[in-house]
Amino acid sequence: MAAFKRGLLFLPQFQQVRCRSKVNIQKPKPRHDARRLFEAITQPIYLPENIPHTEICARRRMKALEVLNEVNPYEEFLLKQAKKLMRENRMIAVCQALPMSTETMKAAKNKLVKKGMNLRFFNNSLMKRAAEDTGLVNMSPFLIGKNMYVVSEEPCVADLVKTLRKIPDLILLGGRVDNYILTKEGLVKCSKLPSLDLMRGQLLTILGSSASRTRSLLGNHQQMLARNLDQYVKQCQEGESPQSSGEAATAAAPSEENS
Repeated sequence: MAAFKRGLLFLPQFQQVRCRSKVNIQKPKPRHDARRLFEAITQPIYLPENIPHTEICARRRMKALEVLNEVNPYEEFLLKQAKKLMRENRMIAVCQALPMSTETMKAAKNKLVKKGMNLRFFNNSLMKRAAEDTGLVNMSPFLIGKNMYVVSEEPCVADLVKTLRKIPDLILLGGRVDNYILTKEGLVKCSKLPSLDLMRGQLLTILGSSASRTRSLLGNHQQMLARNLDQYVKQCQEGESPQSSGEAATAAAPSEENS
């Protein structure tokens, strides 16, 4: 008996619902004869197209390609803006953007603007199309996921790395600096380099040192000749002939050897 009651618990439960037996369907009223006659006369007649079965699929593919190749004016405008971005900015850093609020995004933009940089966003497919014409196709491995771009007219890699360390929602992937594509490690190494003016000064010093060394080597023989002539003139003024001094020196040498 207990097993029978337990089996009754697993039976499907039914619930009684009250519903109307008659469905309310309103049929449209038939039109008057004049209207029906006018519609029948003015209805266009389309001739059936005799299309072979082998060409039906090809026509569908052509229609699909026409839809894909349809020019979108807004997309073309964004493409021009992306090309202008790559042409006018010497530094473009690709950053992966994590989900952030509007306030966080605004704070990040303000930090970058203070350092002379701007934060821009473009679609990855759009940036790939823009990079094809500029010869920067090697940037395509960085264009994955939701990316944002830090751009600047002048290369300021040191400020870029320092500022992005304070913005954890933007992860640096790589970028382009003066037509050179660098990874994250390359940008970090580039940020540790001295300034351009200092490197120019070091280059001028190196070039000047080689020139001064060459000049000293070329004038070394002349300086030695001048010193020898000065010594000869002094000896002549003191009344000592160079031959006697040479003989005395040679005579002193064997005496020292005998001793």
